Amino acid sequence: MTVLRLLHVLPAAPLHRARAAARARGRAFAAASFLAVAAAAWSSGARSAAPEPAPEGRATALSWPVVGSAPAEAADGGPEHGLTVAIQPADAQGDERREVGLVRLLALAVPAGTRFSSLAEPGPFRAVFTGEIEFEVRDRFTFHFEGTGELKLEVAGKVVLEGRAPDGGRLTSSPVRLAKGRNAIRAEYRSPDAGDARLRVLWSTAELPPEPIPPQVLFRHAGEGGDAVRARRARAEVERLQCMQCHAPARGPRAPDLRAAGERLAPGFVFAWLLDPVRQGRAPRQMPHFFAADPTGRQQAADVTAFLATSGTPSEGSTVRGDAAMGGRLFAELGCVGCHPRPGTKDAGERVALDHVAHKWRPNALASYLRAPQHVDPAAAMPDFALSEAEAAALAAFLLREVEPMPAPPEGDAARGAELVERLGCAACHALPEANAPQAPPWSELRPREAADDLCGGPPRYPTSELPLAELLAVRADVPWFEAAEAAVASLRCAACHARDADTDAWSRHAGEVADLLPPRDPAHAGLEPSRPSLTWAGEKLTASWLRGLLTGTHGKRARPWLAARMPAFPAHAEVLTRGLACAHGVPLESEAPAPADELAPIGADLVSAEKGFACVACHGVAGKPPLQVFEVQGIDFALAAQRLRYDFFQRWMHNPQRIDPSSKMPRYVDPRGKTAFVTVFGGDAQQQFAAMWAWFATLR
Repeated sequence: MTVLRLLHVLPAAPLHRARAAARARGRAFAAASFLAVAAAAWSSGARSAAPEPAPEGRATALSWPVVGSAPAEAADGGPEHGLTVAIQPADAQGDERREVGLVRLLALAVPAGTRFSSLAEPGPFRAVFTGEIEFEVRDRFTFHFEGTGELKLEVAGKVVLEGRAPDGGRLTSSPVRLAKGRNAIRAEYRSPDAGDARLRVLWSTAELPPEPIPPQVLFRHAGEGGDAVRARRARAEVERLQCMQCHAPARGPRAPDLRAAGERLAPGFVFAWLLDPVRQGRAPRQMPHFFAADPTGRQQAADVTAFLATSGTPSEGSTVRGDAAMGGRLFAELGCVGCHPRPGTKDAGERVALDHVAHKWRPNALASYLRAPQHVDPAAAMPDFALSEAEAAALAAFLLREVEPMPAPPEGDAARGAELVERLGCAACHALPEANAPQAPPWSELRPREAADDLCGGPPRYPTSELPLAELLAVRADVPWFEAAEAAVASLRCAACHARDADTDAWSRHAGEVADLLPPRDPAHAGLEPSRPSLTWAGEKLTASWLRGLLTGTHGKRARPWLAARMPAFPAHAEVLTRGLACAHGVPLESEAPAPADELAPIGADLVSAEKGFACVACHGVAGKPPLQVFEVQGIDFALAAQRLRYDFFQRWMHNPQRIDPSSKMPRYVDPRGKTAFVTVFGGDAQQQFAAMWAWFATLR
C-alpha cells in the first residue's frame, strides 16, 4: 500500500480532536507528498524537470517615474534573465518601425485597439522572441501555445510547434528530446488581423503538467537587445528630466503639490533645495536647477521661497507629539528599510537616505504626509500604508531626530517670487495657486536640429544628459501595457518588499539593520513565519478586480491581517499595473472561471475539512472563523479565494505549490499521476477535486 493510500484509510478524527488531527494530518500529508514524489523519481530513473525558484486602450509610460527600469547589464558580458523581442507592424518591410524590447516571459497580450509598440499605431503586428532556454536534465519536453494568432516555435534549431491554437484551447507539440543545458529558442508570433492578440507558451514533461515557462530558465546575452536597453534608459532619462511636463502637458501635475508648501516645508530647506536640488535629497524625478549660486541666483531663490511660504499656514509646535520608540518599531515592521536606510546611516547605496527629512518638514506636517502621501504627490512612489493618526505621529517622531536647524534664507520678495514661478513654468510640474503651465512645442514635433544639445538652454536651468539628444527625442509617451507595467514595478520599488524571479527582496537583505527596533516575538506566534508573496506570477495569479482594489486601497479587508507588514496603496498606478501585468503574462484582463456548480460545493467542503479531507482548515480560516491549528505559515481566509485568484492559477498552485513558490509551506497533495489520497472522490482525480473546492469557495462570498 502506498504512503498516500495508507494515509487515506486513517480513521477520521471526531470534532473534539479536530485541532490535533488537523496538525497531524497536515504534517503527514506533507511527508506523504515528499515520499510519493521521491518514489516516482526513483522509479523513473530520478528524472526531473527544470527547477523553478522561489484608461482604456492607452498606457503612458511617462505617467510615473521610471528611473532604474532599465535592467543592469552583466559586468562580465554574461547572460541575463529574460528574452529579447523585436516587434513591428505586420506590413512593415525590413527594420521599418521595428522596436526591440525585453520581456521576462514567453508571453504577451495586446488588447484590441491598444499599442503593441511606441513606434506604431495599434493594428496587426508580428513579434520575434529570441534567447536561450535552460534544461536542467536531458528529457522529452512538450510545448503548448495558448492564445490567438499564429506561432512558430523553434528550440535548439528545430521547429517544435507551428500553427494556431483552437478557440479556448491549446496547440500542443509532440514530445521532443532536448539536451541538458542552454538551448537556443526563437518564437515568431503573428497577431490576428482584428481583436485581442494573446500569446502564452507553456512546457510539460511526463511528470510535469503544463505550466508557463519560468522566467528563471530564459536567458539573453548581455550584448543582445542593446537597442532595447538604450531605449529604456532614454525613457528613464526623459522622465528624470521631466521633459513631458512641458511638451505633453495633458498629463497634469506630476510633482509635489505646492499650494500648501508653506504649511509643510521649512523655509531654510526650500531655499537650499532651489539652489541645489540634487544635493539636498535623492529623488527619481530631477528638479531643474534654476538658480545659480551667485548673488542674483540666491536672491531669486529667496524670492521664490518667500512666495511659497505664503501658501498655507504652518502648523503650531516645534516638535511632533508621537512615540518615537513605536515609530522605530513601525519603521522595521513596515519594511521601510527596503527603500530607506535607517536614519543616521552614512551609506544609502541604492536606497533613498532620510537625513534631510528633519530639515525639510515642519514636524506635524510630516505626520499628515505619512498618512496620505499621494495627496501631496499623486505620482509618488512613497507608499500609503493607511496609518492611523497615532502611528503617523510615532513614525514622524522617529524620523525627526534632533539636528542642527538649517540657516534661515535671506529675506525675499513674495511678489517677485510669484512672477518668477510664472515665468519659469513651475506649474508644468507642480500644482500652484494662480500659475499657468508654460506653452511649449509638442514633443512629437521636436527634432534634433531644432534643439540645442544642452537641453532647453542647459545649466543652470536644466540638467544635461549623457545620452544624445536624438535618442531622447525618439522616446514616445505611449507604450504597450506590458512595457508600462514593467516600468511601474521598477519605479515603485516593488522589489523592496517582494521577491521576484530569482531576486530576493531588499527588505530581507537589509532587515538586520533594524532588528533591534522590533519587540520580542510573541511566544504564541514564535513558530510562525511572516511571509510576503512573491511577484513572479502576480499577473496570472490575481484577478483584475482584486489587484485593482488592492492597489487603490479600496478593499475593506486585508488578506493577511495577522502580518505587521501591510500592502500599501498606489492609486495613481493601479490601472497600469492591473492591465499591464495581465498583458505581460499573456492572460486576458478578465479571468474565466467555471460556472457555479452547486452540486460540487458540498464535496469541496468535505475536501477542505479536517475530518474528511486535506485538513486545509488547519491553516486557513473560513469566512472569519479562525484556522484550527496553523502550521508554520497562516493561510488566507477561503472566503477570499474566488475573489483573489484566477481559476487556472488556483489549479496549478494546488497541484504543486513549490513549483510556483519554493518557499511555500503548503504541502503538495498530488502525485505525479495527478491523483490525491482520496481515491473515493472522483477516483482521486486532483483536478476534479480542486474544482469542487473552488465551487465551495464561491459560496463563501
